[in-house]
Amino acid sequence: MEIPTRDTTLAELEKLAASGYVYVVLDACDAPAVPEKARSLGEECAMSLYNGTAQEDYWAIAPYLCKADAELLHWIKDSLWHDAWGIIAVSKADFAAMRAHFRKFLMVQSPEGELWYFRFYDPRVLPVFLEASTPEEAHDLFGPVQAYALAEPGAEKLKLLRAV
Repeated sequence: MEIPTRDTTLAELEKLAASGYVYVVLDACDAPAVPEKARSLGEECAMSLYNGTAQEDYWAIAPYLCKADAELLHWIKDSLWHDAWGIIAVSKADFAAMRAHFRKFLMVQSPEGELWYFRFYDPRVLPVFLEASTPEEAHDLFGPVQAYALAEPGAEKLKLLRAV
């Protein structure tokens, strides 16, 4: 499926973040500084997408949902930009709704019936998945998200993927 895209900038996302419309899913698997940063933001602004034993067992490599502000966006740019650190989501939904939405996609079933972790929050995975998705699958993954933004390593711009 073809997803509408355009370039965006960190400055544009900062303006949206000031209105409370920007979230990031930080991938601790590729960015070891993430769990400590999430902890420093507090549970009202940052939380692992995992629950229960998975949260306890995999805290060091878990995906973390964070409510973004300009300071967090700058930390990402200064600390993680050249890694596959995660994705940005633009949404008017509240933190609890966004966490519930993203948690639905953490596990997928293989054709053989096995459960696999789905790393949709990996910026190398999300665009490939969306391109191969049916309209219904893409609609489900967007849900309350108006757009996803992906950093392009080595570039100042971000790619914005808009809901259809």
